[in-house]
Amino acid sequence: MTIQVGKPVTGQNLIGRDSELDLIGRMLDQGQSVVLVAPRRYGKTSVLLEALDRRKKQGDYTAFIDLFSIPDLMHLSAEIACCVMENKKIHFSLYQLQHGITELMRNIQFRQEIDQYEYILGFGQKNYDEWALLKESLQLMESFAFRNKKRLITFFDEFGDVKNLDGDRIVKLFRSELQVQQNTTCLFAGSYESVMNNIFVTKSAPFYRFARIIRLGRIDPETFRNHLLGIFVEQDIAGAEILSSRILTFTQGHPYYTSLMAQLAVIYRFNGTIHDLIEMALEAEGNYLEKSWSEISSKSQERAVIMAIVENSDTQLYQHLDHRKINVARVLKKLKETGFIETTTNGYRLTDPLLAWWIHQKVLKLP
Repeated sequence: MTIQVGKPVTGQNLIGRDSELDLIGRMLDQGQSVVLVAPRRYGKTSVLLEALDRRKKQGDYTAFIDLFSIPDLMHLSAEIACCVMENKKIHFSLYQLQHGITELMRNIQFRQEIDQYEYILGFGQKNYDEWALLKESLQLMESFAFRNKKRLITFFDEFGDVKNLDGDRIVKLFRSELQVQQNTTCLFAGSYESVMNNIFVTKSAPFYRFARIIRLGRIDPETFRNHLLGIFVEQDIAGAEILSSRILTFTQGHPYYTSLMAQLAVIYRFNGTIHDLIEMALEAEGNYLEKSWSEISSKSQERAVIMAIVENSDTQLYQHLDHRKINVARVLKKLKETGFIETTTNGYRLTDPLLAWWIHQKVLKLP
């Protein structure tokens, strides 16, 4: 068994998400679109890629669009078209559409498909209408699935970033096209709950009631413990059972950090204390943690609340803050919406356990 960190995992490497995958599968069976919301590094992309892979094995057409990597409307339109057409083993890029269309037209299958979807040739024109091309690409999903008597499952990753391309107009275009499609079902994922709320949750949101919302939590530590124990025993890591338990006591089932610490233990044949392993993780994640803290500390009220949570995570949090200077309820709501904190049975905690430790040690300098 291997431990992969920093990239999506599927198949046997995806641990502890069976219930979520089963629920998503049953929703897709009913043609119900799904939006998965979670803080950073909780494995949203992994879960939905696995769901997509399972649908592909069942015979559905699939498409994966990563909004995070798309710079403008033209690239988004072309990416949708390319991913949809890949279901027929037809591969092309925006560059080829703009600069190598003659070569592409020599491909008989490509030429036959373009006869049905001639708009794709518009990517090579000098005076193109980017909004018209995007609308046509969204319509392609439905017409392609209908023509081939298939269901198309399209996964839009980091969908909240779509607003960066042209604000509300692009979201409304997506809604107007997707809401009438009968053969296309969508999966959406996003990191910032406040952004996804503005798109899917609030009554004024353009996608209100369009998709079923699933909030992804941490993985059950017991499920993770068995997985880690198996890896450590296989790799002959000393004190496998104790090490597995201590890692999970620290991470509380956080997918990314549990995998990171387990991977470090395997790579370095770890035989030290849990604090030594945490220090190794801090060194590996130093730049990310400093950037996250910089994002928080630029806002004085949020900084104060975060520090109070790290130092006093119990339900008496309000007693540790100056209500004359801080609107505690409003700041807590904001931090929850942006994915920095989450509620627990005892109060609040940071969604990132290593960042909490970093603040505890480096900022508050507590023992």
